[in-house]
Amino acid sequence: PLLTDAIRQNLTGAPFAGARLLVWHRDPDHDRFQGAHMMHHPCPVDQKEIVNKVERMAGINEHERFPLYVTTQSDRTGTVSIRAARISGTGPDLFKNANIRAQGKPAAGVEGPTVYLSDLERKDDARIIRVAPCDTQTVWVEFNTKDAAPGVHKGEIGFSFDGVERKVEVQLNIRDVALPDYHL
Repeated sequence: PLLTDAIRQNLTGAPFAGARLLVWHRDPDHDRFQGAHMMHHPCPVDQKEIVNKVERMAGINEHERFPLYVTTQSDRTGTVSIRAARISGTGPDLFKNANIRAQGKPAAGVEGPTVYLSDLERKDDARIIRVAPCDTQTVWVEFNTKDAAPGVHKGEIGFSFDGVERKVEVQLNIRDVALPDYHL
């Protein structure tokens, strides 16, 4: 209930008033301990955090991941549908094979900052995440660049909730550098 109240209170004024679905991003503060991004404010603090485009650079055989935050302003529980689609690029479709998961709550008794990721329910070509009234969910998007062709790969991640759609363009710049084929 306190999180819901904080989200309602912080999103009542411009520019967020009436927005039922917000997709935003906040780069982690690397001056703080790893995992500090898990303890940030539960909703965007200004318009600059609303994201329309994400650009990332990676080598071949990398697992490039980043968080997107999904905030809903609704008085009822609902579902957010998430779809990834390629716009351009050669080689394997990095967007079709994107790993999209939700950040879950840490297990009891575990010390230190740990990110728990849960697979999302699939429905056709979409992933589904359930959201409580006035809630923020962290969604991690991961691209495996194994066998990717060097160059620019463009795609988009679409979010829909309660008849509202938001799209985030993603541009992956794959460098012609092959890393060892392993994943930590």
